[in-house]
Amino acid sequence: MKKNKAPIPFVGAGNDSGNTENPLDSFHKRLDEWIGCYCNGDISEFAEATNLSVSSLRGYLRRGNLPNLPGFLAICATGADPTYLLFGVRQQEPHDRTTKYVFTPEEAAALLERGNTLQTERAETGVGDAEPSISKLSYSRQWAATHGFDDHDPVFVSAKSGSMEPTITRDSIVVLDPDDRTPDDRVYLIHYKGETGFRRFIPAGAGAVTLAADNPQYPGIEVSKDNRSKVRVYGRVRYVWNGVSFA
Repeated sequence: MKKNKAPIPFVGAGNDSGNTENPLDSFHKRLDEWIGCYCNGDISEFAEATNLSVSSLRGYLRRGNLPNLPGFLAICATGADPTYLLFGVRQQEPHDRTTKYVFTPEEAAALLERGNTLQTERAETGVGDAEPSISKLSYSRQWAATHGFDDHDPVFVSAKSGSMEPTITRDSIVVLDPDDRTPDDRVYLIHYKGETGFRRFIPAGAGAVTLAADNPQYPGIEVSKDNRSKVRVYGRVRYVWNGVSFA
């Protein structure tokens, strides 16, 4: 089963405040909402994640059937908000969440090249007047802070090349730190000689550097000391949405 290494804290779509019914009577609705968020509603996958039986989970999804304490703790261990599950009251307020575009490497480089941190209205419209070509991603500011973004925003980039596989798989979402542009032996979004993508910086002596690909099918790019200034660095890869952490 494929699970997030660090699940994003869940915030429910609503709450039961102001409702005269016992909030526990609608526990099943919020559990169903969380299972949908966690694994697209796959009961079998959620059962495996919690070590609960499918039949038990199906029972909890019926009105009036509540899990025992070990069962409830197992559900919360997947990242669910226990206060919201039980009472329909959020621990996290809606403003804790924010939404950013997921850019292609070329789009991210174009925006960052002109000093855009993706926080302005201009950046939110994509490159020029065009919409970003991928999608939007909603995430928790609490999650961002625990991954090194307590004072600035991450940039989300879709990996379109297989050059960094298996470290960064094709079409995975890369979390880029645009404030870290001092290259060392780590992975960065770079532009060099007309190509934009992710490469690992490896010192090669005498001030030279190798822009290495983790995939052996892609040759490394040797850059002399005189040409290092021609390598544009747009940020360090901090995290990959398939669970690989670079923090």
